[in-house]
Amino acid sequence: MKDQANRIITPRQRWALIAIVLAAAALRLSVIAHHGLRNNDFITIRAIDLGWMEMVDQRLHQNHVPGYFLMLKAWTTMAGQGEVALRLPSIASGVLGVATLFWVGLLLFGPEVGLIAAGLGMVSQQWLVANLDVRMYGWTMTLGLLALGCAWRWFETNERKWATLYLVTMVLGIGTQLLLLSVPAALAAVCVFNRGDLSWRRRLAAAALMLTPILACVPLLLAWTHAQYKVGHDDWEFEIPGRALRNLLIVAFGDYEVMGGTGKEIIRVVTFPLLGVSLLLLLWHRLQGRWQGQPLTEGRRLGLATVAWVGGLPIIMVVLASLKSNSVDETRYLCVTGAMMPVALAAGWWGCRSPHVRWAGIGLCIVMMLAHTAMHLWGQGDGIREAMFHLRSLGPEGNVSLAVSSSASMNAFDYYGVTMPMTPMDREELSDEEVWATCQAAIRDDTEFLHVFMFHGDDSPAPTLLRYRTPWLEHVGFETFGDSRVTTYRVLPVE
Repeated sequence: MKDQANRIITPRQRWALIAIVLAAAALRLSVIAHHGLRNNDFITIRAIDLGWMEMVDQRLHQNHVPGYFLMLKAWTTMAGQGEVALRLPSIASGVLGVATLFWVGLLLFGPEVGLIAAGLGMVSQQWLVANLDVRMYGWTMTLGLLALGCAWRWFETNERKWATLYLVTMVLGIGTQLLLLSVPAALAAVCVFNRGDLSWRRRLAAAALMLTPILACVPLLLAWTHAQYKVGHDDWEFEIPGRALRNLLIVAFGDYEVMGGTGKEIIRVVTFPLLGVSLLLLLWHRLQGRWQGQPLTEGRRLGLATVAWVGGLPIIMVVLASLKSNSVDETRYLCVTGAMMPVALAAGWWGCRSPHVRWAGIGLCIVMMLAHTAMHLWGQGDGIREAMFHLRSLGPEGNVSLAVSSSASMNAFDYYGVTMPMTPMDREELSDEEVWATCQAAIRDDTEFLHVFMFHGDDSPAPTLLRYRTPWLEHVGFETFGDSRVTTYRVLPVE
């Protein structure tokens, strides 16, 4: 590039960055055990309990690549499988991710944008959730940003070390989550369409280097494809991906469902326009060719293009994939967009010429993120841990349990040491006869109480059948723990 954004970092900015990173670490460590493990976390635990090769084969057959699971299995072999130990690698990814947000913001636009992006990442609910899950998405977000920063340094310097670091980081990232395939594709688009006065030959050469990590991962991709050959085969549905906008809003500011009722509607009224204006500002700066009232430098012009491609391409890929199967209609598939969102928000508002508009927009973004994060921490979350502690306190004498849930959350019984006998039942089972048969199979000769554990059990007919159409069960009451519920029935003598 012919020019670069001003990257002189003052001592005050350096201390501000240190404070933000330390605050991010303190926040994440202070709430590391605030909520129990989530439903999908037990999929991870079940996977790392397998042997090394068996785990790799199982993950490939379950739509995953094995990088994160290999790392976590190695870590837990030394640190154990307590909640804190399981989450520490994700916490580390979050703290590193906040620092990387500053670095990427600095490279693309300057230290002010970098600091704002790091601050937004520190308080973002989506970053925080990814950093507390025992899943790969926190590392997906951080490795994607690291690879982007290395690629950008190579753009500027043409130094081989940055190309090598990009290649290594991107291969590690793709080995952690295939969603990161969108990053080299987006960077290749930047090279081809936004390289100033470079010849097409140079542009294509740069794009080829950006796509090299995909070639390096071909053996892994072939293994994954082979494992997936008998999985799915959905018919094309051609449904309108109506939740795409909703999911984009969630990865920008957080899950507004936690607000409940009127609060949810108020949040949507505020954040939908805020997100729209923020993204339109990025487009406005690019079309007008001006930044804070000054003509765009080449570096910032390419920076805006990079934000657009890296943040926008995953959305396009998810929308196209949703035409085939609505199983991709989840916010986690937009985690690469979510990783880029703090930089996009910071860049859009910082480019405003008016300081009043600039700080009002940035302040409102911070307030909205803080509100989502506070409500997330205030709520009970999945409530699986609390439900298990409740069942464990009852003991096995005269008690049995029926788990009307997903196979993942059923693993919570063993993890949290519930000793009463448990019978599993898929929560999506729709046959009344099979529900009755499973319920009867759960009852032992000396059973006094049947405790039915349900995680998101509204899609099962079991609660209605057990309460109203099973005369040998008397409904006693229920306990609710976040998204989990334990309903108790007294077992009556059969006449």
